[in-house]
Amino acid sequence: MRQANKKDINFYLQFKKNPNQEQMKKKILAVAVPGGILVGVCVAVSLVFLISNLMLQNKLNGINAYLTDETNLQKYDEVKALETENSVLEAYIASDTYAWKAIQSYPRANSTVVNEILACGQGQIGIQINSYDARTGMFQFTATAANAEECNAFIAALKNSEVFADVQYSGYGYEESRQSYLINVSCFLSETAGRQEG
Repeated sequence: MRQANKKDINFYLQFKKNPNQEQMKKKILAVAVPGGILVGVCVAVSLVFLISNLMLQNKLNGINAYLTDETNLQKYDEVKALETENSVLEAYIASDTYAWKAIQSYPRANSTVVNEILACGQGQIGIQINSYDARTGMFQFTATAANAEECNAFIAALKNSEVFADVQYSGYGYEESRQSYLINVSCFLSETAGRQEG
């Protein structure tokens, strides 16, 4: 074996100890480390977006599957049909409610009205009811009185009554057969006529 000459050059050691090489290493590290960190951050962000995208895609697929499911489509059609039927029923209810309120607003030719007519006659007038027209609120009757003053007082009392909106009569005449005055009266009931029984 030959002895190593002190003057022999060890290239590896020389390369290792070369100051230029040291600077080169530092430059490479100065560029490589931030670049590596940037690449790592980009990879991490890309992974987050990829995972988020996959989750959203799965959710979207689930929603699409739900929306296109035959059972759900049939239920949707049933709900739409029920909504249509419900709208029709609501319209009927609203119409019936309006009609009921209109009917309730009509005057009523009941015992309250008859009692008011009798009260206006003060027990001295005979009353015979002929007809009532609910559409117009016209109440027709024939009254008999012993004398002309009672006829006038009776008509005046009817006109002053809150039960009647209007009182029309064609005058009175004396009937020999009854020995009394005969009055044909048409009274138009007020809106509140016959509302409270009493």
